[in-house]
Amino acid sequence: MKKFIGLFSLFLFGAVLLVSYLLVLDNVSSRDQSFSLEVKPNETWTNVENILKENNLLKNNLSFDIVKSFAKIKSNVIKPGRYLIDHGMSNYDIVKKLMSGSQDPVLLVINNVKDIYQLAAKLDSYLMLDSAEILNTISDTSFLDSLGYTIDNIMTSILPDSYEVFWTISTKSLLSKFKAHHDAFWKSESKLILLDELDLNKKEVYILASIVEKETQYEKERSTIAGVYWNRLKRGMKLQADPTAVFASGLTGIQRVSHEILSIESPYNTYHVYGLPLGPIYMPSLNSINAVLNVDKHDYIFFCALPGYEGKHSFAKTAEQHFENARLYRNWLNEQNIH
Repeated sequence: MKKFIGLFSLFLFGAVLLVSYLLVLDNVSSRDQSFSLEVKPNETWTNVENILKENNLLKNNLSFDIVKSFAKIKSNVIKPGRYLIDHGMSNYDIVKKLMSGSQDPVLLVINNVKDIYQLAAKLDSYLMLDSAEILNTISDTSFLDSLGYTIDNIMTSILPDSYEVFWTISTKSLLSKFKAHHDAFWKSESKLILLDELDLNKKEVYILASIVEKETQYEKERSTIAGVYWNRLKRGMKLQADPTAVFASGLTGIQRVSHEILSIESPYNTYHVYGLPLGPIYMPSLNSINAVLNVDKHDYIFFCALPGYEGKHSFAKTAEQHFENARLYRNWLNEQNIH
């Protein structure tokens, strides 16, 4: 009997040693980068194990099964989230991470977005969110009212930047996070002074910056172009910005803006309406926003693209000067067969 007890104790001791060894054993295959394990709601341990095995992440599947079976897992369902599985992680590291729901944040890069539809598509590709659900939330007038926005100008609350968020974040929480970042950006006294000097509010600066962004890729001209539009706003003139007409048309890849496009009746077409459009026509860069805030003070009322592919412009104080600049540019377009 004593011999049996001794053998059994030895067996138990060996089993404990084995499990202890398997707990700390490096069990993730060598790879160039982390594996992003995205666990959806109601995902089971069996499903997740299958994902790990199908992607050849584990060096030894059996050791992982043994450690998992010894873990005090209270539920077969794993908390949803994005979990990074890295080379060097042990079975214990993996199991503990999934059991605790310690998900890794997503670096959400937001820029180069035209409207809420492109925004929804981008968020859909980064996060667990569904684009249709995003659009439904953005269309919720009561929620937008609580933030102080409308569906037309909600994009003005989203600054181009990189945001760390969890994969499982809700649309409302994400929009609130965007708004908090926006508020922090506009909090500085220097920016408030510039707004007062321009006699524009934050939304209006963003909208004007979106037009400037689409007018030129040549950053050094942006504050000068912003000055032209600011002069027009002060004089009560129509902005007559081609990018707003193109936005209203819904067309892309236009090289030459036709009279038909300029004639489109839309609250976004500044050939049709006075003042700024209802909302931004693109997400402006911080460079364009700062170009508007630090607008060049000059007497130019017109500008026209210069002949050539550099993306620069000529500026004019009178209609006569502008018509001559426009004639030279049209001739160049004709010579280049750009229609």
